Amino acid sequence: MKRLAVLILVLPIFALACSDDSDGGGNNGATNNATNNATNNATNNGGDGTASFATWNVGLAEGFVPFATERIGPVADELSTFDADVLCLQEVWLVQDDAGQWTTNNIDAIKDAVSDTWPHSYLHLTMAEGEAGSCTEEEVAPLEACVTDACDGVDLDMLSNCVLANCNAEFFATSTGCQGCAASQLGNPLEEIIATCTSGGGDAYAYGGHNGLLLLSKHPFAATEALEFDSALTYRTALHARIDLPDQGEVDVYCTHLAADLSNQITYPGGTYTSFAEENAGQIDKLLEWVDTTQTTGRRIVMGDFNTGLDKGGNTPELPANFALFGQAGYTSPYDEQAAPQCTFCDGENTLVEGEGGEAIDHVFVKYDAAPSATSAERIFDQTRSIETTEGAMDLHLSDHFGIRVDVTP
Repeated sequence: MKRLAVLILVLPIFALACSDDSDGGGNNGATNNATNNATNNATNNGGDGTASFATWNVGLAEGFVPFATERIGPVADELSTFDADVLCLQEVWLVQDDAGQWTTNNIDAIKDAVSDTWPHSYLHLTMAEGEAGSCTEEEVAPLEACVTDACDGVDLDMLSNCVLANCNAEFFATSTGCQGCAASQLGNPLEEIIATCTSGGGDAYAYGGHNGLLLLSKHPFAATEALEFDSALTYRTALHARIDLPDQGEVDVYCTHLAADLSNQITYPGGTYTSFAEENAGQIDKLLEWVDTTQTTGRRIVMGDFNTGLDKGGNTPELPANFALFGQAGYTSPYDEQAAPQCTFCDGENTLVEGEGGEAIDHVFVKYDAAPSATSAERIFDQTRSIETTEGAMDLHLSDHFGIRVDVTP
């Protein structure tokens, strides 16, 4: 989701770590362990120790990505038939019920659908307290008039795209606090957004301040923990799980979604950092330092949507200097090492993304103390499906991002 998110720097956060394993994942029982080991030795590993790691930004972002509500079922169904040892999902956001309360319905739908394939899951539920900025009636009036004229009848999931395409000047003319409030309310009708933001301000973060991460595994967790980043926009977090993989032993796996460069959409609001690029780099630095201090296996997998990528394979570079930080720290990216890696956020190629071109910003980084004997990488979840929408059945991609799968043989 490379779109306008909410503002406000780090506010008091209520965090709840959630795992299917009450003791952190280590004691799911001999039956589970035996079943998982036998199944994966036969299907994934072939007895050579190969393990598969996958990442996918599923874009279940109401108000930002088209047909978010309609796609949740098809996304869950697709995941239920996919095969990998460990899967890192991003943008599995909280959703509001009819009473305006934030719920874990999206998270629960995916966990229920994939429980036979991935019986172990870990999330770190973050919920923001406090309020974002607000708008005066005077500053918001030109924006309201433009949106009413240009975006009348537009589906709520397309509202942000419509506003930025048609009312960009009017949006930028409002204060930073007003922009942040409007962004935090996306997914609601225009009249509700205006009413909320002119009466004292909305939530501090989009989607109740959750980070949208969900880590799934076929194998038990030996340990789990989370790191919360300083961020000036959507709340950012990283998950860590130590996982015992058949024929390979324990591996430290990290799952994250880092800050996007929205400098062409909004002025950086300030705080800990001075720009989107600096924020992204700062989060990478903190992530790599955290990995060094928490890993115990000598085998590190760091994956997710990093919002940074190279000028390679026809892809548009996205903060390439930040991408280089992983190489400088000794990580390889098997997918990006291909001669022409395909885009993962693809303008034009993806039915949920407007424009032309593309970026490869989703990655699986690998760092083993004893270099792997083989790795392979491929793009996944890049086919369209027939999805029932308010406009009838449509052939759509399941997300605005495509995923990446990397197989590693030690």
